[in-house]
Amino acid sequence: MPNISSSKEHNKPTSEQLKSGQTSEDIRFRKLIEHSYDGIALFNKDLEVVYRSKSAERITGWTAEARVGEEFNTIVHPDDRKKVWSCLNRSLNNAELPVTCIYRVKHRQGHFIWLETIFTNKIDDPDINAILCNFRDITEKRGLEDLLYEANKLAKIGGWEIDASTMTIYWSDITRQIHEARLSYEPTVEGFINFYKEGENRDTIARVMKDAFKNCIRADVELLIITAKGNEKWVRVIVEPEFFNGTCTRVYGSLQDIDERKRAQVAETSALGERNTILESIGDAFFAVDKNWVVTYWNHMAEKMLAMPKANIIGRNLWDIYAAFIGSESYKKYHLALETNSIVRFEDYFPENDTWFDISAFPSEKGLSVYFKDITERLNYIKAIEEQNENLKEISWLQSHVIRAPLARIMGLIQLITDPTQDMVEKQNTLNYLLTSAHELDEVIRTITDKTNMPQRKPTSQG
Repeated sequence: MPNISSSKEHNKPTSEQLKSGQTSEDIRFRKLIEHSYDGIALFNKDLEVVYRSKSAERITGWTAEARVGEEFNTIVHPDDRKKVWSCLNRSLNNAELPVTCIYRVKHRQGHFIWLETIFTNKIDDPDINAILCNFRDITEKRGLEDLLYEANKLAKIGGWEIDASTMTIYWSDITRQIHEARLSYEPTVEGFINFYKEGENRDTIARVMKDAFKNCIRADVELLIITAKGNEKWVRVIVEPEFFNGTCTRVYGSLQDIDERKRAQVAETSALGERNTILESIGDAFFAVDKNWVVTYWNHMAEKMLAMPKANIIGRNLWDIYAAFIGSESYKKYHLALETNSIVRFEDYFPENDTWFDISAFPSEKGLSVYFKDITERLNYIKAIEEQNENLKEISWLQSHVIRAPLARIMGLIQLITDPTQDMVEKQNTLNYLLTSAHELDEVIRTITDKTNMPQRKPTSQG
């Protein structure tokens, strides 16, 4: 069992510690700081180092004695100094605001390491009276981020940031590349806006940035820029505002080159527009369905011929709307086209509107495209011609057979009635026969006339 009293004695502050005013709580707190994973440093308002923890020495290799009184930026990588100064200025202008900054510092052994630092302005705190700097070594993590950078480079995604207090702007190298600007180019907020194509695009980015700074509204927009080389390019801009105590401290985000995709999309939209114009202008009715028979297109002629508004059918299953046609000729042919992946052409009768349609079904990877037109009038005309041909055949038969008998009798009776040897009784009988034959001939002629003038009739599903 441990000796509690001796342990307490061991934790008692020494006389030297008591003389210096240190309490056990102070000692415990200092030990926690010294053995913390993060490094801690304090800078005065002139950005001179006034304190560095032991953990700071472990991270950077620099002892407290070597750094005290030195300016902070003397070991910052030259390429990162502007970014660090921007973060420090933001911290100086916003008391208590934690400002995160990632940059490189020179290790005492001569190589550079990456630090992730949080600056917090505690100058107004009488117990601290300094800028608190909490930092950690992220060199290994940065290596992974470099891989991410390469991925972003391939994806053409850059970063940017605007300090709200100073209105200074930071661009990543990829952002400069997207703008086709020199890597040494230092953007301004006005210059940033002016890269966007004059008119709607520039007005949009100006409005988006204003909403971000004043109203903390994020945005995700696709706009056109005119690069430093004068090229027109589509970009996607993501805008993220950051507020502290109701005040915007910075606006940051990403910029992606989407020119290739966007132009392909615009071309596709244009092609679809042209296709739709064609499909709406053709005389045929047209509709399209996907693999699940959901209607994806329905032109105005389909609306007209089938008395079905496109608003009532697009996005719905064809056979839910036309359930009565399940099992019909059209139903079978449409399924045949999809199952065999072959074009199917056929004719079908729609009893609902007493109409015959000539139908062509074209399968594709996306589904089925169907063109159809009303052929009722043409079929009626053909049917009428066929019926007329049948009538002509009957007329021809009547003329060649039926009409000959009464005509031959009439001709023979005429010869008899002119015979001078016939008495009056025989002549009267001959006249009666002649009249009967004439009536018979008239009836045949009337039949021929009726068949010639027989009215046309519409075809039915039975023929």
